[in-house]
Amino acid sequence: MSWQVTLDKLELDVLRVESALARGRTPEIEPWQPDPHLGALPAPLRPRAEQLCRRQTEAAERLADKLHQVHREQALADTVSRLSGRSVDPIYVDRAL
Repeated sequence: MSWQVTLDKLELDVLRVESALARGRTPEIEPWQPDPHLGALPAPLRPRAEQLCRRQTEAAERLADKLHQVHREQALADTVSRLSGRSVDPIYVDRAL
């Protein structure tokens, strides 16, 4: 596999994560391992690789913020349930409607 193909695949992964976050969803993330036979990144591809790295970092920060928000909401729900003495049944909302 070439560096060009590798960067294409990474860009598709970044687009998938960015799209999921933009829709308010938590994306599934698969770990990435570089092909050990790729060799050094060719100089002409360095700007693209750096841009992808920035986008991955930004997406990771947004994902961390989203997960932190979910944890805060869960903690609040747990506190309300505990203080009220009642169990709170989950309610699911179909956001597609």
